[in-house]
Amino acid sequence: MTGTVVAIFATVYLGMIIGGLPFLQLDRAGVALLGAIALVGFEILTPEQAARAVHLPTLLLLFSFMVIAAQMRLGGFYTWVTQGIAPLPLSPPALLGAARPGRAQPGSSKNDPARIR
Repeated sequence: MTGTVVAIFATVYLGMIIGGLPFLQLDRAGVALLGAIALVGFEILTPEQAARAVHLPTLLLLFSFMVIAAQMRLGGFYTWVTQGIAPLPLSPPALLGAARPGRAQPGSSKNDPARIR
């Protein structure tokens, strides 16, 4: 059983590293789901154990961000930001600062180690 778990873990981890499993036409989400199905299918976890392993608040947060990001894309926000920043004559570090104005300066975050004394 340990060998099966290691094989499933290694396959899922490899899929996450390369962005999916091309020979199965799966992206990262599909690889994660396939790994979960394999753990239940090989009876390493019971369906109840698998259900208890899911953290619903995290899934809801991720889903909410996906909805917000999709609405921002459809509304043209990302295009607007790109068109505003791209023509600026900036070096790559300065361009990164322009794209992330709240994080451009050290100590701008309340959790930034430069601010914590």
